[in-house]
Amino acid sequence: MTEAERQAIVAELGRIELSLNDRRLSQTHRFALFGAAAGLRWFLEMDVWEKPSDSLFRLDGLPH
Repeated sequence: MTEAERQAIVAELGRIELSLNDRRLSQTHRFALFGAAAGLRWFLEMDVWEKPSDSLFRLDGLPH
């Protein structure tokens, strides 16, 4: 991974974390953002983070 790619991922994580502070988010959207953040963190530091659970990415069946 290049430094530019790493910086882009870190910037996206920052945007996701800011979005999570929005109290207007539904539980479904918040759950999806948590899953996206977990996936990006895992990608950045595969040797430190556990692989994100596949259940984080399954939104079917969640109340809207």
